[in-house]
Amino acid sequence: MKRTSRVLAILLALAMLLSVTAFAADKTTVWPVYGSNANHNSVVDGAPTSATSVTGIDLSNGGSGWDGIDNVPVMETVGETTYAYVLYDGYSRYGGQLAKINCSAATPYVVWRKQVSAAAGFQLSTPYLDTADRAIYIGASNASVYNNVAISSPVALTAGTAGTVTIGGLSLLTAANRVSVPVYVGHTSVADRGTLTTEGTATIQLGGGTAVNLTLSTTQASSGTTYKIYEQATYDATGTVNGYDYYYYINHSVTASSLTDATLSISVTLNGTGSITSVSMFANKGAVTKVSGIDSTDASGVTLTSVVSSVNGQINTPITRYGDYIYFGTWSGNTAMQYYQVKVSDSNFTTKTMTGNNAGFYWAGAVKLGNYIYFGGDSGNLYYQPISNFGSNDDVVALTDEASDAGNVRSTIMTDGTYLYFTSQGKYLWCYKPDRDGIPEHQWHVQLAGTSTSTPTLVQNSDGTTSIYTGYYSGFSAGGVQVTTVSGSTRTIDTVASGFPVQCSILYSDGYVYFNTNASDGAGYCFNVATKTQVWTAGSDTYALGGMACANGIVVFGNDHDMLYVVK
Repeated sequence: MKRTSRVLAILLALAMLLSVTAFAADKTTVWPVYGSNANHNSVVDGAPTSATSVTGIDLSNGGSGWDGIDNVPVMETVGETTYAYVLYDGYSRYGGQLAKINCSAATPYVVWRKQVSAAAGFQLSTPYLDTADRAIYIGASNASVYNNVAISSPVALTAGTAGTVTIGGLSLLTAANRVSVPVYVGHTSVADRGTLTTEGTATIQLGGGTAVNLTLSTTQASSGTTYKIYEQATYDATGTVNGYDYYYYINHSVTASSLTDATLSISVTLNGTGSITSVSMFANKGAVTKVSGIDSTDASGVTLTSVVSSVNGQINTPITRYGDYIYFGTWSGNTAMQYYQVKVSDSNFTTKTMTGNNAGFYWAGAVKLGNYIYFGGDSGNLYYQPISNFGSNDDVVALTDEASDAGNVRSTIMTDGTYLYFTSQGKYLWCYKPDRDGIPEHQWHVQLAGTSTSTPTLVQNSDGTTSIYTGYYSGFSAGGVQVTTVSGSTRTIDTVASGFPVQCSILYSDGYVYFNTNASDGAGYCFNVATKTQVWTAGSDTYALGGMACANGIVVFGNDHDMLYVVK
């Protein structure tokens, strides 16, 4: 196993400082948040106008479903290497996962992957990448991580002798929890599970509940197993595979008999050598987690810390950050839910919420303009909250005052620094402008060709007009991309691409639009705006909901089969 994380982190940090100057002149090098920037306007430089290299990376840990990669990855370029961080569902046995991908290698590959939630579930929340703090904030379902469930260093295992990790004094959120334990069992120079001969047993017990006993065998069951033999490639400095690490990846639900002062015990015995590399425990609650150690060369250096440990409902909105605060909203079947402001400076996680009369928040990421935070909600609502006293304002702007069929606001708010732009499921594109007191005032709205959940993408043209690109859809078979051109008080709508459902936001770069389609044969597309013609397509596989990210001339997107496509 590689243990060069600390040295590498220092080198990467220095290289990252240099990389800004090296690439900023002609290519966007970082995509840290939904829409790539604080305004959520997905305009970048240098996206590929030809798909000369398309790599599909299968991130699945087994299983299948509709819940695969359903959000937008975040990206950064460190030195000359571009990485993508992808939050996805590992299906029924392996829960939510976060993976780091080296996109610049001749054949892009997984650097590490880390379990971040208890069980299967849609992971709709785009993470936030804090490049200064070298951490990622994620909002995941079934994801509460207990801060004190950790081991300071791997526990070495000798043949025939039990190695035990015991963690006491736990206060549990729920009796039913899921325990994740990677057990390292060796390294080979070639990928061949047949060479793996180490077997053994494991016992997990939580809070005096019934102990779970496992037999670790190299011949694992194809279904119902509570562990998986996991193969992780290792690489040299040039990105060439130089070997393979192997783990028993134990992942099991454990029930406690008491929620207070509980003890978690994991005991592993092998007939060969190995080590217990880490321990994580998850409750079946939504949570926001800080992921540190992202510069590590393998998952053993990646750590999880609870930011908000118990969230009601699903976290379906992107995580956004302004100053010392992150923002996100929750949803649970059109019932009143919360929008959160969480102070994260100095690991002081202080939470405020907006409750009141609302129908929940789905894909509706927040934006800052002036001294207020703005976000949309279901039932056609637009909210505004003062940053300094978040949660104090019960007022809401009802889009139904302008259009009775406005529908849910399921796009993130985009701003150009003066106006607020968003779409709603009533087939509308909206423009509002805050007054001197921060209250949004209606400017205009136009009707699109179909339902829209797409965050608008705004481009200032050389002739003084403004182009606003939005996706639209009708079911899983029809839709496309439209552009609304604003010239003074005149607004005209044209179709750039059609024939497929587009629920994601549109990426724009140098006269081209990029998007993926939420259809049974969903794929990624690039269209020339001027000629309205398809330039390239990639990854025609299955439903692709979340949208594209781009950094350093590389585009990535995912789909429900847990396939991540890297296009460059």
